[in-house]
Amino acid sequence: MEVLLENAVEIKRSKRLKGQPTLQGDGLTGFQALLMGALAEGPTKLENLPDSPWFRDIMQDFIRMGYAQQSLDGHWTIHGGNAPVSGPEPLRVRHEAELLTLAGFLAAKECRRSLAIDPACVSGEAMELLGRILKLESAPELVKASDIGLAEAAPISASAPGAAHGSDEAPSSGEETGSDPDPYAEENARIVGDEGSVSASAMAMDLLDADDEDAMRRKRAKAAKAARDAEREAAAARPSPAQAYSGPAPDQEFLLMKSPTGLTYKTAAQLHPGGAAAAVCKPAEFGWDEYQAKLALLSFHLASGQSLDLSLSKSGPDWLETLAAQFGGPVRVEKNEAPEGDELARRIARQMRAAGKTEPQTRIRLGAGAKLKPQTYTIPADIALASAYCLAATLIKGSDVTLENVPLNPSRAGFISALRRMGADIEVVSRRERNGEGLGLLRVRSAELFGKRFAADNHSGMRDEIFLLMVAASYAEGETVLRDVTYLRKHDVDLLKGFTAALKSAGVEIGEIEDGVVIRGRPDYDGSAYDCMGHPGLALAGMVMGLKSHGASTLRGAGCLDGRYPGLLDQMALLGAGDKT
Repeated sequence: MEVLLENAVEIKRSKRLKGQPTLQGDGLTGFQALLMGALAEGPTKLENLPDSPWFRDIMQDFIRMGYAQQSLDGHWTIHGGNAPVSGPEPLRVRHEAELLTLAGFLAAKECRRSLAIDPACVSGEAMELLGRILKLESAPELVKASDIGLAEAAPISASAPGAAHGSDEAPSSGEETGSDPDPYAEENARIVGDEGSVSASAMAMDLLDADDEDAMRRKRAKAAKAARDAEREAAAARPSPAQAYSGPAPDQEFLLMKSPTGLTYKTAAQLHPGGAAAAVCKPAEFGWDEYQAKLALLSFHLASGQSLDLSLSKSGPDWLETLAAQFGGPVRVEKNEAPEGDELARRIARQMRAAGKTEPQTRIRLGAGAKLKPQTYTIPADIALASAYCLAATLIKGSDVTLENVPLNPSRAGFISALRRMGADIEVVSRRERNGEGLGLLRVRSAELFGKRFAADNHSGMRDEIFLLMVAASYAEGETVLRDVTYLRKHDVDLLKGFTAALKSAGVEIGEIEDGVVIRGRPDYDGSAYDCMGHPGLALAGMVMGLKSHGASTLRGAGCLDGRYPGLLDQMALLGAGDKT
């Protein structure tokens, strides 16, 4: 892998991948655990939080709201039970689920905080739905990062000592004496000797004053040169500009959403018609995306202590309700799903939905007066990152990769299940339970894939992994049909259309249908160029495509990859990625 221009990376075909990479904690689970800790009545200890620029921004937001504090051992403590601190600084949002959950929390807590939303990572549909559920002061407006204080920090001034020319030479004696304040001045001012005597401190200061001034200047110059050398070594060890994520450019545009203030009157009437008792809310009947509505509503009701009864016609990611239950919240989840592998039951369910007859697949009941208990919680591995490693090891012949701490909850491991359905050799070596979450040690070896048909039932738990599924289909024998992914068209740009075009340019036989794509796979492709469009999911998919393609591939906009997964390209190189064949 080679850095080309700023924000672009060249990826070469890999011979094989072998080893056990380190998987960082899942950022979205970490964010929602922060939220549960803020709602808990006492201090919550969080372990294995991701160390990425994206997540560091989230931690800063929770520090601003008065919740987060880092311990000396590196763990974070979340002091729950208090109201969040309002303020003028906007909270930066770079994930759809983060927007919906955080907005519901702020509205319930009446916290006056604006949200600066990255339109490349959050769909317009999600923002529109949020406006139907929550009262907003005004419609979101497009602003520049510099206008709301999100632009990256200015570089060090060239007028700093030794910075003008990058010289190793010591400044002149005049500059040295003029720029260095006396480090002991404040302390010495407090020293008052007894009248008629000379204190030990005063005698020490007299000796210092008698020292050779030239010798002191040489010492200070030597220390300054050592500091500059150390800074240069640290700079050389840092990732290059294409890999290091340094925050948004001053002219990058964000959607600024003013503080949400509560449920809209219409939503409140639908949830509590004619009385205080909660009615059964069916988001699909209002034309709402069920997963998005669930995040906003459940977050709001957890934070406000109100009861909620949600009836969903399909399953989806269950991170929030699972975490709420693990933190002792009065949440009950009832599922009516076809057993895994029961294709006939799934077909009957699809036929019923097509005929307008639906049975609730999931019912979520939240009791009133939710009070969460503080926990010590370990964040599981990032599932999108684990999925990328699984796919790369599956596609590249001779690969043998081991992945630890991978969540095996069916609603999170949907991509891994889909890949196994297509023929992948993914072995669960060991399995354990922690914090109510199934975690596994996986061994992934290369295998041939076969095309399958995937509808909403098969990929409802996927988000960024959808693009990885399209890459898997590109190399699978036969035809793969991917349906019910229209939400990808509703971002700032049409992500489905954009990635489909990128795959076509690489030679993939792919065609768009009304609600998805049809892909006919083949064993190999030549390298191509992939535009990540500022979206980490696209960047992961383009990276895996490049590792399998002949020749070299280019990832444009790769800064988003290092913003979410710092050091990923280096880890891939250690596994053997990027070797020339």
